[in-house]
Amino acid sequence: MKNFPGVQAPPPVLGAVFLIAAGRRAWANRIFLSWKPIVWIGLISYPLYLWHWPLLVYARVLVTGMPSGTFRAVLLAAAMILAALTYLLLEKPIRFGKGGRKGKIAALCAGMLLLAALGGEIWHYKGVENRWVVREYERGNRELDGKAYDRIKEVRDPMAWLMKSDHPAVFKARYGWRDTFPKDDPNLALLSDVKGKHTTVLLGDSHAMAAYPAVSDYNARIGVNTIYMGHTWNFYAEDGPSYIPGLRDFYFDIIRNDLSIHKVFILNFFTKRNREFKITRGSMFSQDEIDALRRPGLKIYLVADNIMLPGEKMKNDHILEELRFALGIRHPLYMSFMGRMEGVDNFLHVPRAKATNGYQIYLNALRSTKGATVIEGAVDAFCTEKECPFFDENGFPLYYDRDHITPYTGGKRLVEKVLKPYLNE
Repeated sequence: MKNFPGVQAPPPVLGAVFLIAAGRRAWANRIFLSWKPIVWIGLISYPLYLWHWPLLVYARVLVTGMPSGTFRAVLLAAAMILAALTYLLLEKPIRFGKGGRKGKIAALCAGMLLLAALGGEIWHYKGVENRWVVREYERGNRELDGKAYDRIKEVRDPMAWLMKSDHPAVFKARYGWRDTFPKDDPNLALLSDVKGKHTTVLLGDSHAMAAYPAVSDYNARIGVNTIYMGHTWNFYAEDGPSYIPGLRDFYFDIIRNDLSIHKVFILNFFTKRNREFKITRGSMFSQDEIDALRRPGLKIYLVADNIMLPGEKMKNDHILEELRFALGIRHPLYMSFMGRMEGVDNFLHVPRAKATNGYQIYLNALRSTKGATVIEGAVDAFCTEKECPFFDENGFPLYYDRDHITPYTGGKRLVEKVLKPYLNE
């Protein structure tokens, strides 16, 4: 992507300055810019500006990439026709037609106030809540755990309902909590208690937490409790950026001592999926951690991570943030998010070969561990043979940001296509 305005901006700005400074008698102004076709373009320039932008932008969205030169030329011609009609049928009659000047001003002011009121209404409610795409996403979250969002503003954080739930308190009521641990951070431990005989643990970082809503929802239907234990990336390593002393041992003691826990799924983020990738000592996937967890009657699964979308680190905007402002049709969801990603020339998917570069080395490293079952189906679940789409067949996002799946759409797919056989064992 090119930075805006960049080096393209100075030439036209300086050109305009020079033309104005040259005055009316300069050849360019007296001959070329006084030519009737050029004068006509000047007359329709503002409506042309208003028309060309949506035509070119939505064409790029609908064809999921840069339109061909021929297509763009046709759209530019269409924009000029529409601009001419706008000038002749709207602008010119208002400016120069018959009718009282005061009435026209009053009508224009009323229109401006109406648009301002409509914009204020949309801004106040953080979007248009009755749009189909918003209703469907809220319906999905109600189905997930009965925790619908209070307002569409919470679509910005897909875990908002979870933070307001009683899952953190239920965990602490059963297992306690040390005074040295953070007291107000709900990202550390969660428990969905359905009074089942067995309990499944999701252990890891934010990737485990992203899977928790869909896994706990599925487990609830089969009568199994679900625990999430973790924190942000590398919290268990003493040299990690989010290290919390004693937290790893606290989690492991619970897993070893609570015999109702019969399965542990480890989900953890790895950034270096390349030829240099290796599982280092102290990693959540390392052999010493697996050995520390093992006990009779406990099954341990290493869940191979989902793909990481290519491109530089994005801003704080997320796919679901864009969902709030997208139109009620499917395609415009794609543009503003994917357009910021470098190395991606398509708004709908990334080539599978690009998304899985180095992934086989990562899998081989996971397979080297003993005493745990490696679950490898994430790539096939989220990718076809040739590409990895960012949205499902209904236009809902599979990813919350570059490396996290969405808790409903992405999480449900992870459960149905990858984890379900192991959850049912």
